[in-house]
Amino acid sequence: MKFSKLVLEFEFHCEVERGLSAHTVDAYRNDLRQYQLFLAKDTSTSIALNAEHLKAFLNDMKNRKGLSAGTIRRRLACLKGMASFASDQHAIPNPFNEWRPRIKRARRLPRALPRMDVARLVSHGASLLDQETAFVVLILSATGLRISELCAIQVCDVSDDGSAVRVTGKGARDRFVYIAHPALLLGLAKLRRNRLIASGTTAPLFINTKGTPLRPQTVRRRLHRLGQLAGLERRVTPHMLRHTAATLLLEEGADIRFVQRLLGHSTIATTEIYTHVTDEALRSVVRQADTISSILRDPSTGVAISLPV
Repeated sequence: MKFSKLVLEFEFHCEVERGLSAHTVDAYRNDLRQYQLFLAKDTSTSIALNAEHLKAFLNDMKNRKGLSAGTIRRRLACLKGMASFASDQHAIPNPFNEWRPRIKRARRLPRALPRMDVARLVSHGASLLDQETAFVVLILSATGLRISELCAIQVCDVSDDGSAVRVTGKGARDRFVYIAHPALLLGLAKLRRNRLIASGTTAPLFINTKGTPLRPQTVRRRLHRLGQLAGLERRVTPHMLRHTAATLLLEEGADIRFVQRLLGHSTIATTEIYTHVTDEALRSVVRQADTISSILRDPSTGVAISLPV
């Protein structure tokens, strides 16, 4: 079997049988395309999926192209999944049974926006389009939705009062996210009602200026524009607002298990990275506790003791 034919089979398996998101399938498609370009020609699957070629591909990514550890890990994970599929469907030996590459995981802290920056984004909605984008900013900051999840929401997914939204996340796993702020809740309920009247229950909740479903790339462009209007130095992305939602909840004392469920993480380990970015909450606790003040006080008189410096 030609490798290109297996690629098409694997893409169909991921998209239709496993129900992976379009974003994930596109990422896999690009990763496999890069490997095909590295092979230079459409060879047989058994030749393409052998340890020798895979090791050479790893060396090319790391030393010639200088790709990040995250990109390398993702591409190898894609090829590993494909090799497993080829083994199950066509009895082709899986090279990853013997070769287990270990790429050090680059642990990067999530980039969250400070509360002040979120407020600046929301307050700089000069036009109707900017105001709609500001509303999306609040929804993402409150729920931690992935941008693909937000764009896939239909009218029927939102409760009548706007307090709950059914979301289909990674791996076709459904979950509910909840809205608590009264004004945001009313705004979502109003949007649901207007879209229901205009297009029915299965219509997309968020649409663009042409009336078609809002696309993730469109939201990214609008956020960039709104960030410029607000005078923010760094480029604002939808995923940054997802990080913001998780960080704010933890800073307010939310249990990490609830944050895990809200974000749709399959394991708590993924959510735990956010415990490293709640520095502002830590500073607040330290300021309120002020343990040194209790130390530098004479227990008999209550008079503060001078610092020995």
